[in-house]
Amino acid sequence: MQILPWGTDQILARTGDRETQLIYTSNRLAMKLYQADSIRQRLHQRIWQLMSSLWNESRLTAEIDETAGMLSNLVPGAEWNAFEQSVAALKQNIVARRSQLEVFVPDTSRAGDASRTGLNLRNSQHRNQCLNLQHGNDGQANNSWGCDKHPDQSWDILPMEGEWIRIRNQHHGKCLNLQAGFDFKETNVYSCNDHPDQTWRIVPLSDGRVQLINRNWQSCLSLQSGFNGSQTVGRSCNPNDASQAWILE
Repeated sequence: MQILPWGTDQILARTGDRETQLIYTSNRLAMKLYQADSIRQRLHQRIWQLMSSLWNESRLTAEIDETAGMLSNLVPGAEWNAFEQSVAALKQNIVARRSQLEVFVPDTSRAGDASRTGLNLRNSQHRNQCLNLQHGNDGQANNSWGCDKHPDQSWDILPMEGEWIRIRNQHHGKCLNLQAGFDFKETNVYSCNDHPDQTWRIVPLSDGRVQLINRNWQSCLSLQSGFNGSQTVGRSCNPNDASQAWILE
């Protein structure tokens, strides 16, 4: 079903104008479905959500370099140039894929996405502290640190269905996660997926502040104290508790 922009159709091996202008739609069922306005819109939105949450170019190209390095000793000398060219072409296509999809996906299907990337999440009570992630392992606890422009503090707000979002760390590519609903349960990160543990809702408060409510547990993201390394936790939501209020900037 070649309408999908990745999969088993060898799309990343193609470098001509064809994939720059459109996504392959040669399958008859796919073409028929694509003609329905509602299905086409859902496809566009889902493609962009996947690009936003999973398509991390720097991480993917780094993995290619790592894999190519492990394979390099196994490549015969006569095939080395072809091997290097294939690796370079794959990396080039990965980097180009987002701009190719921008041609395909209308602005209305990705509205608001570009303006909600690379944000600091500053705590309202402890104004000098921002949500932070120092390592990218699954299950890694996140914390707060003095606000600056360090990539560990850079977060993307990724839209899901309706009012729900994911909160992804740009540097490590992992999503904010809460695994239980009791007060003071520490938050952590996991590889981004659709699990309700890492699904959140933004609730506006006053003065540009917001609460972040976890879908699975209905707990709010909170900061325990104002020193570097302080844990972020889930707590019963209280709109009057400044430690649960955040400024997205």
